[in-house]
Amino acid sequence: MKNDLAAAIAIGCVLLFALAVGSPLSISASL
Repeated sequence: MKNDLAAAIAIGCVLLFALAVGSPLSISASL
């Protein structure tokens, strides 16, 4: 159970990081 929680947190952090990095990139790319 602890491993599932750690995996979920890790995936969430990766998604947040990808969103934080990808949003400015996609905005500047569209400009």
